[in-house]
Amino acid sequence: MKLVIFSIIILFSIVTLISLLVPSHIRISKTINIKAQSGTIFRYIGDLNNWRKWHPVFKNLPSNKIEIIDSINGRATKLKIDQTIITLLITKTDTVEAEILIPGKKPVISDWFISAQPEPGVLTMHASMDLTLRWYPWEKFSSLFFEKTYGSQLEQGLNNLKKLAE
Repeated sequence: MKLVIFSIIILFSIVTLISLLVPSHIRISKTINIKAQSGTIFRYIGDLNNWRKWHPVFKNLPSNKIEIIDSINGRATKLKIDQTIITLLITKTDTVEAEILIPGKKPVISDWFISAQPEPGVLTMHASMDLTLRWYPWEKFSSLFFEKTYGSQLEQGLNNLKKLAE
């Protein structure tokens, strides 16, 4: 029995030490070119009410799952989906930053930035997510799969935005 307990402690220690090599801050980003005006794009990303039209997480949610907590000038700036709270922190004509609070986890910061291209009428839309991980080994190792899940959501959201704006 002592050998089993000692082996488990040693194995957990090794896994924990290896997980410390995985960074605790991860940034996932995607970019797309869109032929549209920045005001058109901002209308979709700067109002949480309009996220249902393009954001993959919102597209399939029933309306009764989304509760608007706060709004400014008719634009939803804070909402709640089950226990998750999404708040728009920055809304400028070329930048939107949102904080996603999931109970028991560190906040996730998502941002969208619009920049002009040399070609008239073409804008580049940058989307990213900043994730901060705790030291837990299972959290660190699960981060190796974030690009596949969150990255595909960002890409799908940008493609949806492109279809709407063009």
